[in-house]
Amino acid sequence: MNLLAALARWHRRGDPKAVEEDDALGPDGEERLEKLVALLRIADGLDRSRSQAVRSVDVRVGPSLVLLRLASERDVELELWGARRKRELFEKVFGRELEITAHPSGWRQD
Repeated sequence: MNLLAALARWHRRGDPKAVEEDDALGPDGEERLEKLVALLRIADGLDRSRSQAVRSVDVRVGPSLVLLRLASERDVELELWGARRKRELFEKVFGRELEITAHPSGWRQD
């Protein structure tokens, strides 16, 4: 419950910090909180228009780069902008750059 409360508190902005009570989030709680908040912010940005325009996301993780490839049948420029502007915390806590691109929903690269 403490973790969910902290996620709700920090999902929009600021650097997440463990709640004031000692060990309220358990061992490694602050690190876990930062990672979850970073992911939640990206996910929130990917639905910026609140229209569920992104059909799927292909994720490629490399040693210094995480690539998100969005598939959609519609224009996702707003979603790209929303996710890109929220990538700072992601890059900080995961130690990797985040690149986000969009492709038609039928596109696949194996």
